[in-house]
Amino acid sequence: MAELRTKDVETWTAAEVAAAERVCQSYDSVAIMCRLRYLPTDVIADSWGDSIRKTWRVVLPLVEKYRVERDASEFWDDFEWLAQKAQAAHDSAA
Repeated sequence: MAELRTKDVETWTAAEVAAAERVCQSYDSVAIMCRLRYLPTDVIADSWGDSIRKTWRVVLPLVEKYRVERDASEFWDDFEWLAQKAQAAHDSAA
């Protein structure tokens, strides 16, 4: 994901898009488990917070693109929710 941080989403290769999609799906799945209380949100948001926050910023252009193209605002919205929780945990610790 670090390499994609400086690239416009329209220039991502198919392999880069596929990697970003896998990361989004993984974090979205973890977030769903947090929302359903299978995992403790505060622990995930704190322990994985740096990765969640950084990754969300990198993939956000792809997420926004898919949401528009597919008219689906719910696309990876659980990952977005988890990123917000990670940001809040970070802000409160500062």
